[in-house]
Amino acid sequence: MSNLLTDYLGTDITPTGTSKKLTIDGATKPYPVYRVRLDLLYYNDQNDRIATWISQYNSEHGSDMLGSLDRQQYNDHQHRVQAGECLHEDAYYKSL
Repeated sequence: MSNLLTDYLGTDITPTGTSKKLTIDGATKPYPVYRVRLDLLYYNDQNDRIATWISQYNSEHGSDMLGSLDRQQYNDHQHRVQAGECLHEDAYYKSL
């Protein structure tokens, strides 16, 4: 997966000129804020809730179906999961 900031800075990602204070690992400091095109973003599968669902699905079905999806398919799928629309719908996976 590409590094969005370094790969697209100045073209599809632009600095806003503002910053936001965040605390990361106990250290608070200002971080620059960027404007990013939405089609470049993807769901973070290391997020606890998403990772739990993926692990559960892979354990029950013995597959890594999500690994074969492109970014748009992956985002569409994760959006449906978050909306509660496709929990364990095998027919959905067969359509990909």
